[in-house]
This record gives sequence, structure tokens and C-alpha cells, in this order.
Amino acid sequence: MMAYDNEKGFSLLEVLMIVVIIAALSAIAMLGYQGIRQTTFENVVRQDVRNAGAACEGYFVDHQVYPSFGPFTSVGGVNVFDIGPNYSIKVSQDVTIQGVVSKSGTSLVITGSHPGATKKVLYTSQVGL
Repeated sequence: MMAYDNEKGFSLLEVLMIVVIIAALSAIAMLGYQGIRQTTFENVVRQDVRNAGAACEGYFVDHQVYPSFGPFTSVGGVNVFDIGPNYSIKVSQDVTIQGVVSKSGTSLVITGSHPGATKKVLYTSQVGL
């Protein structure tokens, strides 16, 4: 008869423990990845809102009133939107921005969002501040 004492290999329990450890490490990595991804989307929105604010400030210098616009959402290849003569805003993929102006036209609030971001980004400007 053959003796099985000299066989090499892993027991079922050892293999199960390795699978559990790998699953736990994967879960930790995915949580970190999701956080980095949300931060990236928020930074993209922040940059788009800043650029829109700069365009609106230039528009204000020329017309003494802020432009109201949007909401604009960049989907597919469309990502440049006109806010007035010779003024346009470039919006990144899946970002939505909107500019709301007071009735006097001297204050502006721009909001920006992305479906992958958890926070909205705000930009405010008012004449005299």
C-alpha cells in the first residue's frame, strides 16, 4: 500500500484563508480607488467652473452685466457652449454647469456638478466685492 503522508499541497482550509485575505485586500483597494475617482471628478468640475467664471468676468468687463446661461452638460463631442458674442465656455465630459444672475445683473452664481462626484462646486461673484 502507498502512504499518503509525503504528499505535498495545500489543504482546503489554507486555500480558503488565502481567498479571504485576497478578497479583503481587494475591498480595501476598491474603496481607495473610489475616493480617488470622486476627487478627480470634483477637480474636473472645479476647473470647468473656474474657467466659466473667468469667461463671465470677461463678459462683465465688456457689457457691465453678467451673462446667465445653462444648464450646459457636455455629452459626446459637444463641449463648447456660447454665453454671448465672442464668449464661450468649454465643459468637460459629463459635467453640468449653470450660471444664474441676479435681476440687477451685478451678481453671479455658477454651479457645477458631475454624476461621479459627491459635491457640487460653486462660484460666486458680485460687483464691488
